[in-house]
Amino acid sequence: MHQTVVGTRELSRDEVKRYLSFRKNSTSSNLDKQRTKREFTRLFLEYAFFGDETNHLKSPVLVSWDITSKCNSKCKICYYYPTFAPHKEDLSLSKLKNIAYKLHKGEVLEVTLGGGEPLIRKDFENILKTIKEYDFFTYLLTNGTLLQNTRANKIYSLLDDDDMIQISLDGATRETYLKQRGIDAFDTVVKNISNAVKNGVATHCNCVATNLNSSEIPKIYELCSELGVGSLTITMPAFLGRFKAYLFVHQRILVRRILETLELKEENGYKTQLIDGLGLPYSLDEIRKAVNSKEKNLNARPHCLAGTGKAAISSIGDVYPCTFAMYAEFNAGNLLKDGLEKIWNNPKAFAKFRGGRDLSKAKCSKCKFVNMCRGGCPGVTKNCFGDVNHADPRCMATVM
Repeated sequence: MHQTVVGTRELSRDEVKRYLSFRKNSTSSNLDKQRTKREFTRLFLEYAFFGDETNHLKSPVLVSWDITSKCNSKCKICYYYPTFAPHKEDLSLSKLKNIAYKLHKGEVLEVTLGGGEPLIRKDFENILKTIKEYDFFTYLLTNGTLLQNTRANKIYSLLDDDDMIQISLDGATRETYLKQRGIDAFDTVVKNISNAVKNGVATHCNCVATNLNSSEIPKIYELCSELGVGSLTITMPAFLGRFKAYLFVHQRILVRRILETLELKEENGYKTQLIDGLGLPYSLDEIRKAVNSKEKNLNARPHCLAGTGKAAISSIGDVYPCTFAMYAEFNAGNLLKDGLEKIWNNPKAFAKFRGGRDLSKAKCSKCKFVNMCRGGCPGVTKNCFGDVNHADPRCMATVM
């Protein structure tokens, strides 16, 4: 099916009703309902930030850690290159161990290992072993190309039942995968996903929806179901890095693709969970009309956790509010020089995330849902407008 068939015409009342019902039952916390420790972390954060009185936690509960800036893919939707310049050299294993110890002392609960491509490091197994020695809940983000044979089995043996692997799957065919990710690795990735599932690893797939692959979203879901993947999230690309405007797909098209996929799921009794990661549920006019602004927030959480409940660490140990906000002005310090507590309490670096963005002059300032979406992603906004006090450029309500 082509984009022109789906179209960008306004969603019907029935489509809006079905989408809102699905959205209500599709939250990130549902993903972990069988994993008690991880679910505790998620629920803790949601309750901690439900009220406006909470400025930030005493330490980040979640940390995203780029253990390398190197990658073996050439994704058209990569948020990292060239917005956040890659570092020529990675930190040594001993320095990474030092950082892991400081995260432990700082009472971090969950560590997401990413990059770049984390498995490009030949010492990755030793890094993972260090992480698990401190009993962090571990979330591994990988493109799946290097999860092969003996090495993959060693990695799986180090993971606990509460840990999870996320593998990128941006196409249902070799051709589409190649167009979006720049390498001919579809067959390898599918095989490695299957192997992870067979080894009992909690396996999650993520698809970044673009004009290159959105027509294949139902087929991507079907493939994940056949492989036995636990869940598939459909996300929007960040307007960062290599992203170009022609890749952007209208949100009405994405909503319809999700509804098509939901039909497929129900008709075939597929067990793989479908998760809506579009992130801007109030973007479309017909959805805003159908939702009472005083009802339960349609976002997974009422607050962005960047700099308030989570932090990001670069491949050289610098600490930022989020992986989408690794700008110099938000650099709070380096973990090779200072402890996490001192860095986390840097008032200047996190001020715009903890004090609230000033959206009084933004296009969305008069939207009745602005206190729910909070203007969208501050990192994306910073890249597009030079500061965070603007509406997320992906919101259809501000660009139409």
